[in-house]
Amino acid sequence: MRPEERLFDAITGIDEELVESAQTYVFHKKPRTWQRAASLAACLLIVASIGFGILQMASIGGMGGSDSAANSNGAAPESGSDAGVADDSLVGSAGDTTTGDSPDDGGQTAVTSFTATVLEAGDGYLLVEPVEGDAMLATADKIMVSTNDVAVPDGVAEGAVVEITFDGLIRESYPAQISGVTEILLIDG
Repeated sequence: MRPEERLFDAITGIDEELVESAQTYVFHKKPRTWQRAASLAACLLIVASIGFGILQMASIGGMGGSDSAANSNGAAPESGSDAGVADDSLVGSAGDTTTGDSPDDGGQTAVTSFTATVLEAGDGYLLVEPVEGDAMLATADKIMVSTNDVAVPDGVAEGAVVEITFDGLIRESYPAQISGVTEILLIDG
């Protein structure tokens, strides 16, 4: 060893072979497969929990889309774009239901009727409130009735009591909306 190296070793107290071996050392990572497996299991658990939560919400109607293709009459819901429709979801009816032949498709359709008091009569619509004791009152307290496809009897004005017959489909909005009206009868004006 040269005198400079001895002096360096004396001052630092570190052997030169140790310094050289430290400079050429290569780090080796130990494979940790258990960490990868644990991470994958945690991700799968999170995905399964989210999926289960979505299924639970859908089964109780939390997703909002109660598009009832399997309503009381088994008919597919009609698609329509009435002016002012807030929610295009359709539900079955709660009024008196009878089944009749449909000339359009040769099958059976549900015909629902309910009795209501007219709150407002406008051009192409009636805003009605089901009378006390009518089963439709459990569905909605106010209903917007489209009168575009049906004749409205004379004397139908605010305060009149009418019987409305329709196809049984109700749009979920406020006020609720029905458009498949087949008949409007004036009961008490």
